[in-house]
Amino acid sequence: FMAVGEIDIRTGSRDLRSLSGLRTSMPIAFWVMVFAGLSMAGVPPLLGFPAKEAAIEASLNESGASGDLILVGVTIGSVLTVAYTTRLVLALFSNKGGESTEVTPARWAATAPSVLLSALGVVGYVLAPSVTDWVVPAAATLETTLVMQKSLAGLTGVGGLETMDENRLRDAFHAAADVNLRRWGDTAEMLQNLPSWY
Repeated sequence: FMAVGEIDIRTGSRDLRSLSGLRTSMPIAFWVMVFAGLSMAGVPPLLGFPAKEAAIEASLNESGASGDLILVGVTIGSVLTVAYTTRLVLALFSNKGGESTEVTPARWAATAPSVLLSALGVVGYVLAPSVTDWVVPAAATLETTLVMQKSLAGLTGVGGLETMDENRLRDAFHAAADVNLRRWGDTAEMLQNLPSWY
């Protein structure tokens, strides 16, 4: 998303139909988006690979229909991510014939953050085993806290404890899902408005 912001700043447009030939005029943004897309697709040696692997492992550890549902969700999400990222990269950086879109000079304040995050995708892959050693115990503590809270609430007849209210967590999850669905709808509308040759 930062690379798209840089494209918007340097070209004055985010209209995929009007942008052409940015691969040669904005090579850093091109490679940042390629690496980000590969990481989201779960390609090693990028951080998205252990993340996808962890999601799949979690679904396989879950028994019954819930595990199958998680696995299907992760798979469908991965396929859709690859599809829209590929389409976006091709639409932004391919030469559509005619002249290339004019771009202003690079601004490192706009370029550096996306380059840093892209580089961290590789560094994160290398450091993932170390980070996992820190995160797993914390996650286990959180899970234990939630289980204890549910048990205590059930024993005392209290509907939930204030520190980690399950209903508030559920509401926050639904709000985030609604935002993502709206974003997906905006993306789908944008993709429908692409020229027929694309």
